[in-house]
This record gives sequence, C-alpha cells and structure tokens, in this order.
Amino acid sequence: MSGFPVRLQDLETQYRREKEEADLILEQQRLYADSDSGDDSDKRSCEESWRLISSLREKLPATKVQTIVRRCGLPSSGKKREPLRVYQIPQRRRAAKDPRWLTLADLKMQAVKEICYEVALNDFRHSRQEIEALSIVKMKELCRLCGRRDPSERESWRAVARDVWDTVGVGEAESPAPGVSPALGNPESRASPPGVEVGELRAHIDKLTDILQEVKIQNNVKDEEIRALRDRVVKMEQVIPFSTQVRRCPGSRIHTHTPA
Repeated sequence: MSGFPVRLQDLETQYRREKEEADLILEQQRLYADSDSGDDSDKRSCEESWRLISSLREKLPATKVQTIVRRCGLPSSGKKREPLRVYQIPQRRRAAKDPRWLTLADLKMQAVKEICYEVALNDFRHSRQEIEALSIVKMKELCRLCGRRDPSERESWRAVARDVWDTVGVGEAESPAPGVSPALGNPESRASPPGVEVGELRAHIDKLTDILQEVKIQNNVKDEEIRALRDRVVKMEQVIPFSTQVRRCPGSRIHTHTPA
C-alpha cells in the first residue's frame, strides 16, 4: 500500500475524532445556552466546520477534503439545519462583533467561512456560478450589517469566490478533467453552443438581480418602519409633560404634582 492512502486514512480518522469532540461541545453549548434561537447554534457549527475544513485543506487538495467531509459529516449541535438555497433572500441578523472593529478583510474572511459551510452542507454540489452568486449576496449582506461601504465590490466578491473554490472546490459537473485548464473545462462544455452559455449566464444574472432588488426593498421597508417609530416617539415626548414633579410624603405613597 502506498504512503498517500495511509496518510489519507490517518487524516480521515483524525478528522472524525475532532468532529466527534466538536459535536459534544456544540451540543453542550446548545443545551446550556441561556437562549437557543438556532442562530447562535448555527454560528458555532459554522465556526467549528471552518476550523476542521481549513485544517484539512492545509494537508489535502479540495477533492480529498470533499471526500472526507462527505464520509464523516460536519460538526453539529444536533439541531438539523437545511442548506440555504442559492437565490434565497438573506435573513436579517445581528452582528457577532462590534462592527466598528471589523475591516473589509474581516468581512471577506467571514463570507468565505459561511459560504464554505453552505457548500459543505449542500454536499459540495454548488457550481462556480452559484458560488459567485453566494459571494455577491453574502458580501452585500455583511457590509449592510456592519454599515460598511465597499469601494471595490466586484474585486471583493471575486476574491471571496476564489477562496471558496480553492478551499472546498466546485461541483463534480464543474470540475475540469485531469490536464485540462479550468478555464477551458471538459471537451463537452467547450463544444456547447455559445447561445446556450449566454442564455444560462443571462438567467443567472436575472436571478441575482431579482434577489438583490428584493434585499434593497426589504431594507427600505425596515428603514421606513424605523423612521415611523422614531417620529412616533418624538410626538409622544411632545405630548407627555416634562414638568411633572414627584415628591414623597412621609408615611405615604408617592404622589405626583403638576404645577398649574
């Protein structure tokens, strides 16, 4: 038996052991947490999954990482969570850290972690275009969450997509054959009529445009609700008299007196 299969088996055994340890920790954190809305539990599972996957990727190519993770699974608290759809509208959430201390590099790193987690949950079936779509939406979501403006949006999401491809690879249908450049793909894909590729790309862009527009609409609605609530508070402050004095009489209850 050659050295590589033995090493691969050893790494799989190590991954399985670390994954089981992470499962116990995540389950304890979920059971003993003050509140378990599922949000924090999922964040912890994402962080543990990234820790194990990135460690494995340092030693093995992405295809072997896929093989081991498929066999052993991802760290989990025991609370099942279905993978998100590629074109699903992202839910509003709270920032894990103080946004003031987060840089764009931090946001890109967080996007890579979360997308790799989603790709692994979906059994590594995401295509390149789907990973690009996730990268665009995820970066917009994180920038909005932290109130940051990215002056180089296109470069940022492309960098995120490249890091995801490098870490977990792409779906098998997208993987190039041995010795074939990723840019060229397999011979069958090169023989595809140009009109088909253009049509698929347009459909992809249309879906992406729709989801980004929906996110923008949701954000505008929330902003309107916040403005309406703020106006309501201001009006209430104008109605409630501020000259109310509170005094305590000896041996009696609190009485309020408003001067005429």
